[in-house]
Amino acid sequence: MQQDPYAPPASSVAGPTLAEQGAIRYSGFWQRVGAYLIDMLILAPLGLLDYFFGGSTHLYPLYAIIPGQCLGLFLHVYMVSTYGATPGKMLVGLRIAMADGSPVTLKAALLRYAVIWAIGACSAVAIAMAALKTTDATYGTLSYIQRSQELVANAPGWFTAVTVLSQVWVIAVIITMLANRQRRTLHDFIAGTAVVRK
Repeated sequence: MQQDPYAPPASSVAGPTLAEQGAIRYSGFWQRVGAYLIDMLILAPLGLLDYFFGGSTHLYPLYAIIPGQCLGLFLHVYMVSTYGATPGKMLVGLRIAMADGSPVTLKAALLRYAVIWAIGACSAVAIAMAALKTTDATYGTLSYIQRSQELVANAPGWFTAVTVLSQVWVIAVIITMLANRQRRTLHDFIAGTAVVRK
């Protein structure tokens, strides 16, 4: 049979995606939880910095905003768009991919992180605003727990709404992940991504 001279070459015709071929192995719930816990352990030294140096000045929460936001963008946008995973996901053998199995894009990495970044940024700003209402003389006499309580007590009224929104988001993410076989979460659906096994 003669080939159509006007047909595109076979190499340029897209074949079925990995998802259509059934070649994608999606992560399990506990794998994702494990990856998240490893990421938290990696970030734990930053919590120690806050514990030991957070009382040095009442402006510490203000100084911590930019580095904290940059670290979040590095882990959840740069690492995901460059390597396809956060360190925790790498260690448990997972990667973030587009829903069809192709490599995750920068836009998708930004979309995946957008909601939690916005919530975190609003929370950090509220705590920094609270820190500005106190003085070093008062702040320096407080224990770590008391400092946290003082900051929450002095935070603007909308901080409570941000805290509730954060809790609602986490619950919605867990429910969404448990409600579908691919274990995709809300941010996966927003960004068109899935977490898959390597």
